[in-house]
Amino acid sequence: MGKRTVMRLVAAVGLVVFCTGCWDRVEINERGFVIGVAIDLPDEKGSEAEKEQTALSKVHGDRRFKATYQFVSPGSLQYGGKGGSGGGGGGGSSAAFYNVSSVGDSMDVISREFASRVSRSPYFEHLKMIIISEKVARSKAMLTDVLDFFLRDHEMRRGVKIMISRSEAASVLDVRPPNEKLPVMYLNSVTENVRKTSRMIPETKIGDIHEHFLRRESYALQSVQSNSVEAAVAGAAVIQGGTNVLVGFLDEEEAIGLNFVTNQVRGGVIKAKAKSDAIVYDIQNSKRSISADLSDIRQPRFRISIETEGLIGESLESLDLLKNGTLGDMEESVAQEIERLVTNAIKKLQNEYKADVAGLNAYLRRNHYGVWKTIKSDWETGDRLFMRAKISVEAKVTIRRIGTVNQTKRKGD
Repeated sequence: MGKRTVMRLVAAVGLVVFCTGCWDRVEINERGFVIGVAIDLPDEKGSEAEKEQTALSKVHGDRRFKATYQFVSPGSLQYGGKGGSGGGGGGGSSAAFYNVSSVGDSMDVISREFASRVSRSPYFEHLKMIIISEKVARSKAMLTDVLDFFLRDHEMRRGVKIMISRSEAASVLDVRPPNEKLPVMYLNSVTENVRKTSRMIPETKIGDIHEHFLRRESYALQSVQSNSVEAAVAGAAVIQGGTNVLVGFLDEEEAIGLNFVTNQVRGGVIKAKAKSDAIVYDIQNSKRSISADLSDIRQPRFRISIETEGLIGESLESLDLLKNGTLGDMEESVAQEIERLVTNAIKKLQNEYKADVAGLNAYLRRNHYGVWKTIKSDWETGDRLFMRAKISVEAKVTIRRIGTVNQTKRKGD
């Protein structure tokens, strides 16, 4: 056999090897693409199927979840399908999505149970969001139990967003926004509007939560409320480190204060008092710095300095913005409002929730490691040094632009 013939034979064998398909390949039209997951406690007054699943899960104990998966119908998206079907799934061929619920005592069991009810088993590589109800998040160890499955699953991406719902989590997956075919994609877009408003905190991803788990740090998650048409993402859910239990919520104003403390303000507005009415300050950029006095490590002192630049977006007060001193008064008024928002948020974290989601523990770990190592076990537990810490806030505001109007007049002036 000649050399050329041998080379041709080797090339032919190579082509056969490399062109052979994977033994475990699954065609894309056989995938059950899950883009959203909602976790609730089971309703004892639910459907007969849910009651039966709940009764079976009681064999393993009292811990039970109700998981709702949002599956995509790719063909319906391609051909312009509208809406989707809720509850137990199904729906016509025009449905862009369908939601399926199941009850069990572990997420792995629930996920595999879906295989007996849907034609395509759940596939998580395109999962965008996990929504957990307030009731689940307030239950001891349930948050870690739920997320353990998603952290371990090999199909899971660490960029999946986690949110806490103030009501039933499954209802968030069933909203019907008029401009979106998929509720999860609509909600995913809303969570990214942090440059337009600072009343929501930035998104938290499952990879970030894993880091908090390992460090036993407190953290905050985005909070969502929904009705049949839309969902509102505002405020923040406070999760206490170590226990990983939801201890409460920050309202929209307190979320603004938290964003300033954590240096996460990307935009939004501040409404401040001007004489007898108000002005609206549009935030263009903001930065925060922290300094610490640790001479008495049993009562640390922190100074939070905030500098922000912006413009006047609206004035509800009669003002001559070119008059000497007017601009300075407005800057001082906005600065006082920022200091109020930050102080109120910190007070609530220290006095009511006793959870440092402001990042002061992380600041000490990065900048004063020796001191942090000494007091870390007493920060939120033990002597509770976070609650005893003295925190002062100082804001400096610079108004760069006043818009195209330099004087405002109101009726009666």
